[in-house]
Amino acid sequence: PMLNQFSAPASFYIATDFLNGGAMWNDKVLEAARRWPTGALKVSIGDKNLEFQIGDDKSRAFAGGELLAAFKYLPLTERTVAVDEFTHGVIDGLNYMMSDAQVKLLHDNGMEIGGHTCSHPILSGLTESNAFQQISDNKQYLESILGQNITSFAYPNGKPGKDYTKQTIELVKKAGYKYAVSTHEGVANSLTDVYQIPRFTPWRNDKFGFFGLLAKNYLVRESAAI
Repeated sequence: PMLNQFSAPASFYIATDFLNGGAMWNDKVLEAARRWPTGALKVSIGDKNLEFQIGDDKSRAFAGGELLAAFKYLPLTERTVAVDEFTHGVIDGLNYMMSDAQVKLLHDNGMEIGGHTCSHPILSGLTESNAFQQISDNKQYLESILGQNITSFAYPNGKPGKDYTKQTIELVKKAGYKYAVSTHEGVANSLTDVYQIPRFTPWRNDKFGFFGLLAKNYLVRESAAI
């Protein structure tokens, strides 16, 4: 409703495995950090042994960010198991995600729906066949909801050369997408690779930080193509 109020169209990139209830792995981790009892938080993630002192909101936010970074690049199956073990008994019954009907409602109200894989893995860490399945199954599911083709894709996490590769780009093309977005900072121009469009990521909630990031993105003119 707020986007429609200001006639501001937006694109929503949907990881389909998390539709119709539940929460993505990253939401589980952040919510667990938010609810963690005051005191020590100790956890082993892969080859990392992390420890935090949990108290105020700032310490919880810091722990959440560090935990996300540690979980993010685990192999998909290992990440799923590790997150479930970490959050077990701390969170229960999270229901953060949209339903199929809500995705359709966004589309019917003028918003773009794009692909984002089924379960939000780091695509560069998958085999070619598994990566293509994540990309193509996600596209087919969304198209079945909307009753029409979708043309745009967002790489999970989106860092060029780290989270996706040249092979990944070819798989996105093979799936039938016409363009894709990364999370590389910068401003797109006529020379931008349409399968590596940069995106402004305003992860600051203070006015000066936000405008500082906006200015930084505006000044970055080099292509992020890999």
